[in-house]
Amino acid sequence: MGTLALVKRDPDVYCNARKKGHGDEGYCTQRAGWGTSHPSVGRCKLHGGASPLYEKTALVQAAINPPPETSAPSNLRERALEYQWDPNLLDLKREIAGLRAMEEKLNVTLNQDGETRDFAAIKSYFMIANTIGKLVEKQEALLRGRKYMIPIQTVIDWADGVGAILQKHIQDPKLLAAIAKEVAQLSERNDNFP
Repeated sequence: MGTLALVKRDPDVYCNARKKGHGDEGYCTQRAGWGTSHPSVGRCKLHGGASPLYEKTALVQAAINPPPETSAPSNLRERALEYQWDPNLLDLKREIAGLRAMEEKLNVTLNQDGETRDFAAIKSYFMIANTIGKLVEKQEALLRGRKYMIPIQTVIDWADGVGAILQKHIQDPKLLAAIAKEVAQLSERNDNFP
């Protein structure tokens, strides 16, 4: 009679179900979805999360079967489609800068809270930092590779120029035919040859 009823809480990172009986009061601190077919989502198995009825709820169904087309907001899908045709698609500077801004904002938020129990935010922070590292490595590899890349049209123009020089200075048709045959064999041996 002396205790007030706890306010019902929705699950977040934790189950958050109200505990009952055995002198145990407060909210369940099991991870959301612990012991169920939907880990990280909804109530734990001790508080109805594994019941067939609970597994049919919209929350659990959305986690188990996210709709493929609508899993991302429409404006995000539209931007992704636009980026498919971006001429600078291999330039990762924009992505690295955006992730660094997200990382900084998350870092400020975590530092303001002091000691936080927001494990999802902490996990996001480390995932973003890891992704930045991988993108920086890829960007550096692309830049190193581009230094040695020759545009295909340059190679074709060069080969045509060599052919014209040979035709100009070699008058023997048999010798020109033998050279042309050997060049053709080069392209047959290498699939990447233009």
